[in-house]
Amino acid sequence: MKGVANSILAVVLVSFFVLSFTNFLLFFPWYLTLIYNTFNVATEASIVNYVTSDMVENVISDLESKPLYKDHIGEVKVYMNNVEVKRGVDNPALRLQKGQTFSITIKADFPFVVKIFGNEFERKLPIRFTIPSTGVRYYKDMDPYAY
Repeated sequence: MKGVANSILAVVLVSFFVLSFTNFLLFFPWYLTLIYNTFNVATEASIVNYVTSDMVENVISDLESKPLYKDHIGEVKVYMNNVEVKRGVDNPALRLQKGQTFSITIKADFPFVVKIFGNEFERKLPIRFTIPSTGVRYYKDMDPYAY
């Protein structure tokens, strides 16, 4: 009887390990997509020295079109210097002068899903990626000696 219980426990643990491993196989392309979009936003933001709402809208629509994000898009947030940039709302107070450095962060929730005996267990793991960037545009209406 003890052998049967041990074999059932081993089958359950091995199947849980296999399901967890397949979730982590999906994690790497998911994370690379997040890195790619963060890099694109940082490149665009360095041109104008801040993150616009159009950039946030483009990132979210791009992620929604990806198969790995489509079913479980969750809540995607874009941050500039740890200040959240909202969809549809430009914040000109975030605008910086040429040569100032800032960081761009995109935060999303990775859906860790395991289905065991017909029961689906899901947990959202918050993942973020940050890239530092430097502004290249000079604004005449801003004080050049402010930094």
